Amino acid sequence: MDSQLVSPDALEAYSDWRVLLPDGTRTKHMCINSPYRKEFVYPLYKEIIDRYGVKGFTDNGGVGASTLCHCGFCKKRWGDEVGGSLPTAASLADAAYRDWLRWSDKIVLENWEQSDEYIRTWGGSDCLFLGLARKFSPFNHAVARRARLILMDCQSRNDSGTFREHVDEGRYMKGILGWDHNVAVASSMTQHSHGYFRLTSDPAAEARMYLLSGIAGGFDPWWHHPTAYSPDRRSYDIAGPVFEWHAENSDALHHRTPLVTVGVVRSAQNDQFFGRDIGPF
Repeated sequence: MDSQLVSPDALEAYSDWRVLLPDGTRTKHMCINSPYRKEFVYPLYKEIIDRYGVKGFTDNGGVGASTLCHCGFCKKRWGDEVGGSLPTAASLADAAYRDWLRWSDKIVLENWEQSDEYIRTWGGSDCLFLGLARKFSPFNHAVARRARLILMDCQSRNDSGTFREHVDEGRYMKGILGWDHNVAVASSMTQHSHGYFRLTSDPAAEARMYLLSGIAGGFDPWWHHPTAYSPDRRSYDIAGPVFEWHAENSDALHHRTPLVTVGVVRSAQNDQFFGRDIGPF
């Protein structure tokens, strides 16, 4: 699902649920503290479970967008839980904004836990809420402690990326999440590398090498077509050989343990508050 994308009719009908920027502008996203999730998204989860008996959900933006918002819901919750005035600008030099970041992170993870609990209530204890991990997200380690399976959005390389970078990303994610966690990474079979042409097949050699690079780094493979159906039917023939090879060699590819692990210990808060001058690794 992609519950952060809201239809124009709903945006108009529930305008006071939308993010209100400090300058008074309403965005097209629903506020993380509004009733949107519990009154709008949760019933959709239930309807899908009741109709189709699904085994779990991944949801792009499924825990809500963390945006500096001045709507009535945020003002009330901030006043009840923190006190004082909301910060008016995203400045890490401002102590109030740093407090807001910690508060907002707490709310995102609470939303994750509540969504997981709701889905298990209706779908059973084995019905999973998987969210969607993202590269360099400060929530990846915290979510890994809660999730039984991680799905990651890292669909293809861009002009500046390499296949080796994808191997390193797999090793990085396994390193912070634990080698006992399964992390499946989305790989697009459509042109998603040098521009976004979602109706056109990616070159088979490139897409397969990207799948294999992820596997080399410890990822489990996961392919997809963003449009569900692609008129360029060449894209349907890409993933099969790699998945067959992965199945034949699954004993060697799963339950791997690195012989030597070397790393720099760096907390998410250090990265968030003190790493801004050097950018992402």
